[in-house]
Amino acid sequence: MYTVWFSMLAGDSRSGWHSGAMPDPRVTNLWDEQRIASQWFSQHIDGEQGYVWDAYYLYGPDARWDSANNAPTSLTSTGGTVRSKLGDLEASLTPLLSQGR
Repeated sequence: MYTVWFSMLAGDSRSGWHSGAMPDPRVTNLWDEQRIASQWFSQHIDGEQGYVWDAYYLYGPDARWDSANNAPTSLTSTGGTVRSKLGDLEASLTPLLSQGR
């Protein structure tokens, strides 16, 4: 699992970033200073210009990059804000984690 963090609000900064917010060892935390991932997901997945933030995109283990669509396949679940959709994320993620055991 990859978690991408970036500065979006006035008080956000890499120096103030707490990379341990997702302490599970299966999570790779990344800092995206230029918000490249945010713009990419906004444009290619949501079909909008600008930035997407405080959202999640969950892909299953069979996800593959589809060069014809310039996007990964098998989007399992998406939502935002993450806090308000935490139950949906957990419900979608739990079966995937069970498959890996």
